[in-house]
Amino acid sequence: MASTSGSSPAERVAAVIVHFRTPEETVRAAAAVAQTAPGADLLVVDNASGDGIARRLAAAVPGARVVEELVNRGYGAGCNRGARETSRRAPCIRRCSSARGWSPA
Repeated sequence: MASTSGSSPAERVAAVIVHFRTPEETVRAAAAVAQTAPGADLLVVDNASGDGIARRLAAAVPGARVVEELVNRGYGAGCNRGARETSRRAPCIRRCSSARGWSPA
């Protein structure tokens, strides 16, 4: 689990992205988080997508952690899993289809 001792706002937040078969959008969203909030605990919950998102993220956004679900239990369960995987006090949860909200532009 990530530390909660950071002093910057980004170091106190977890960015949780719930992923299911939208690899380009997920990589784009994760990259935007890494760029705009480099101290954030960046988690991607893979809802049993089977599309190799962990490999893609390792190459494109090495700071992202991927939590792999064996079964797609839905968006809400993915959100809850992501929130449980971090010790940060403020999880920010987004669908990867709404990546524009992470953009620095």
